[in-house]
Amino acid sequence: MLVSLLLGTLILTTQPELKLADDLQQFRSDVLAVDRSFTPEQRAEADIQLSQIEAQLTDMSQAQFQLSLARVMNTSNNGHSVLLASGWANQFNSLPVNFLITSDGMYIAAAADHHSDLVGARVISINGHDQSVLESRWDNHQSSTLGWRRQFVYYFIESPELLHAAGLGDHSERAVLTIEQDGATRTIVLAAQPVEIRVRGIEALLPPPRVIAISRDREAGQNPIYLQEPDRVFRWQWLADEAVLYIQYRANIDFSGQEDVEAFQAEVRQAITEHEPTRIILDQRFNLGGDLNITRSLMQFLPDAVGEDGRVFALVSGRTFSAGISSVGYLRQAGGDRVTIIGQPLGDSLNFWAEGDLVVLENTNAAFLYARERHNYVTGCPEDDCHGSIRHHPIRVDNLDPDYVVDLSWSDYLAGRDPWMDRALELSAQ
Repeated sequence: MLVSLLLGTLILTTQPELKLADDLQQFRSDVLAVDRSFTPEQRAEADIQLSQIEAQLTDMSQAQFQLSLARVMNTSNNGHSVLLASGWANQFNSLPVNFLITSDGMYIAAAADHHSDLVGARVISINGHDQSVLESRWDNHQSSTLGWRRQFVYYFIESPELLHAAGLGDHSERAVLTIEQDGATRTIVLAAQPVEIRVRGIEALLPPPRVIAISRDREAGQNPIYLQEPDRVFRWQWLADEAVLYIQYRANIDFSGQEDVEAFQAEVRQAITEHEPTRIILDQRFNLGGDLNITRSLMQFLPDAVGEDGRVFALVSGRTFSAGISSVGYLRQAGGDRVTIIGQPLGDSLNFWAEGDLVVLENTNAAFLYARERHNYVTGCPEDDCHGSIRHHPIRVDNLDPDYVVDLSWSDYLAGRDPWMDRALELSAQ
């Protein structure tokens, strides 16, 4: 689903010529008109918003224009109907620091060399607005669950230009941060870095998880298993003296073109057949989608492979999205109580729309996904407008809520702890 739509996407360019009226018309015809996720009431509200945007075009900056269209898409409350905010990394200025939101707050997790002394500071506020206000404002521009919205909030709160356009800052070229560090609270002013090409290829639209991005430069051995080999899409290895098999998916398709998912899964099946493990940990917490058909057979196979007394532990998070959700759905449907879900709520509900396409507006380079086909993993989706793969291979589950809720704290990250894995290994030993 999501990942497969973006294969081959070109890098977004910077500083396009502003022809907002042309882009507004393209948005109406190429995005809103073909997206089927909007109810009649939501579409009427979107039309009202578009009329308001049209009346204000002459006074709008590009940042205000894109934020306004993001709000229009958010009207549908559908995670696949969205402006892809990650494209902003190449379009708008940004602070010389990167944040990480954890269970106990927001921290400066990485910084340009001349601000490296700030790493580890907890961010109390940006331009006088605390984390709850910043995230609440972002909720107007990004649909779906909190965990999924947080995948993209960084591109908003790390750009003084976008914060200013949203009315959350007095200046577009700098931001005022109140931070807590070494037991002291202080206020600092950070100047924005100029607009430049910061990310390329698929990462211009689908960034790696922030926790992976900030961990790449750590010394060998400092990262727990789930952060290791950051460029691998699929991975497996034995744990606990080959008593537990660990399998990780970061997508349901290899967008790098360097790995063969079918060969990978054949290798996993062979390992299971030869060793007959009774405990499997399936790490789907970074799986943001792709082709749900690719992994269906393996997901249905795993519960039977561990036997009646075996268990499969599915690790999930707010980044588990699209075909990542489908994979967990097929697994739970096949395994029932033998499947234990650990982590945070998934990135979307079990009733969503997907299977659309990517549209990049010609002048502003704003990138949108639209959705055309229904997915319902509670009913099995028998309706004619449902995605064909789901109608032919339905998913019917009551819910995919975590059986055990865990989260990552800042101290967990610093110490290289993995609460998801810790809980799975604890349960697997029972």
